[in-house]
Amino acid sequence: MCLLKKTSIKTSRLFILILSILLLKEIVISQIDTTLKEFYPLKIGNVWQYQHVDPFGVQYISTCRIAGDTILPDGERYYQGCGLVRIDSLLHVWQNYGGVATDTTQECQMAYSFNVYRLNEQVGTIWGTCQNLVATLCYPWFMRYDGIYTSNIFGQTREVMRFTPGAICPETGDTTWYYVDWLLVRGIGIYREETIETAARQLIGAIINGVKYGTLVGVDENSLMIPTSFHLMQNYPNPFNTSTMITYEIPRETFVTLEVYDMLGRKVAQLVNRTKQPGHYQEVFDASMLSSGVYIYRLRAGEFNKTNVMILIK
Repeated sequence: MCLLKKTSIKTSRLFILILSILLLKEIVISQIDTTLKEFYPLKIGNVWQYQHVDPFGVQYISTCRIAGDTILPDGERYYQGCGLVRIDSLLHVWQNYGGVATDTTQECQMAYSFNVYRLNEQVGTIWGTCQNLVATLCYPWFMRYDGIYTSNIFGQTREVMRFTPGAICPETGDTTWYYVDWLLVRGIGIYREETIETAARQLIGAIINGVKYGTLVGVDENSLMIPTSFHLMQNYPNPFNTSTMITYEIPRETFVTLEVYDMLGRKVAQLVNRTKQPGHYQEVFDASMLSSGVYIYRLRAGEFNKTNVMILIK
């Protein structure tokens, strides 16, 4: 009888503990201002164009467009633009470029993506990025949130988030902060990013949720529309080591499968198996568990059926 009573008390305490954790989680999530997602507007069709200046003063233009979405091996859905990006429930922005983190800490070795921006932090909050942001003798493992201010952006007064990258110098153990601009603008996204080795990239034009800002240089806006036919492109890079990107286009809503086979016809991976909306898509194929060799990937979408060959070299 006494044993049953003790067991009942332990069970009750465990239940109360679990309930408390769940309630605390709900309270934390409820306190998050979800409108802060407007500082990083992820939507298929959004376009950004940046002007870059390299250390030698040479200028060039790059264009990013969210072409679609995809699910990576970590089980998370990412948007496809300049790299792969997602925002989690805590408003942390995660970026993935088809590889792994570049520093050597255990936490970062386990990370499939790296986290540069956090949209719901207190001013002065510092976190590790798991990425080498600045090519110096110091390792830039940190980003600091410096708050929100207002500025005239594309002729309108808008809110701007500012972040500052930092690094640890292994020889001294000192932390160095690089006081350069990492700016997000509400309703527009990344406005400016500046590093030591690449100077800066500055937003000169964008199309966000159908609204145009600034000027898009040398871009046929019609080319940014929905594809007119099915396409399966050659993976890149090819040959590849460990991971590669497969790009395809869907002109209308349809059920899509994208699978990878070895030369014996055995399926070794299923990258897509769901209905897709019209758009441009990219899928990361992680072949870290496979042996070197030739593989075939096949896209089936409605009546469209095409295969391509890729080579894995380890």
